[in-house]
Amino acid sequence: MKEKRTARIKKAIKNRINKARLLKDILKDSYIFNIKRRKLKKTFNPERVSTIVVDMDGTIIRKESVLEALALMYPEKIKGKKSKGEKLYQEIIDEIVGGELTLAEAVVAGHYYLIEKNFTYNDMLKVFNKVKFSIRGQLIFTLKYLQEVKGKKIILATLSSKDFGLILNEYLKKKYFFSFNEIIGTELKFNKEKKLVGVKKIIGLGNGESKERKERTKHKALQELFKEKKWKFSDKKIVLITDSYGDIDLARKVFTILIKPNEKPSLAQRVSSIFRLSDKQVKDDFKLQTNLIKILG
Repeated sequence: MKEKRTARIKKAIKNRINKARLLKDILKDSYIFNIKRRKLKKTFNPERVSTIVVDMDGTIIRKESVLEALALMYPEKIKGKKSKGEKLYQEIIDEIVGGELTLAEAVVAGHYYLIEKNFTYNDMLKVFNKVKFSIRGQLIFTLKYLQEVKGKKIILATLSSKDFGLILNEYLKKKYFFSFNEIIGTELKFNKEKKLVGVKKIIGLGNGESKERKERTKHKALQELFKEKKWKFSDKKIVLITDSYGDIDLARKVFTILIKPNEKPSLAQRVSSIFRLSDKQVKDDFKLQTNLIKILG
């Protein structure tokens, strides 16, 4: 008993230290946005922008696709409230905040929970059918305008599954007559029966390679995409539209617009808004499209 209690105390202390470090990093990023980037905000010219990079979970879609996938595969209710899948998702988030998991490790952990339940591509379609009603239509109309009228490249860049992004893209083609120029996302492994069996490339907060998989930040993945397409890459010509601190690696380098949700925000969304980790913030209300076009159009 004494050993277990000591282990719990050590873990609690470690979590507090890691949370303090995280807060220190957030405050540092807040300083960068609010002091060092004042000049960028004043001199920002939307006509120079060639590319709009947009996040998926929480931004294009108000929901989190991995959370919905876990809830689908682990529907058992715990004490009549949250599903087991929701609890697993929250545990992963807590471990990221507590410093026990890196973002890359968390991505792998979430997908391996799905693998244990024999998650398939058809299950991914079920998840999409659950979340498609939460698509921000005003944001899609804005992106369509910027692409068709202003000639901007629109790139979807997500920490979540690229396959899910491709499903979203097909839906947008049919419903909004709009599609992304390119899609960057975590790449999954499916077998011949379309069953999920692993993760081969992660979009995260680091760059590295191992025998199992590659990891790339959104910024690095964009650089590689531009090189492949023979497009000229420049941070000054890119704008990021996101909803939270999860895109901080890219947000540090390019002009960033944060969408503030009108529903209960997540921890990452609250942190991003309170510490103003963006160059501009817009509310998710009836003026969303108007306000985005004022900034970008």
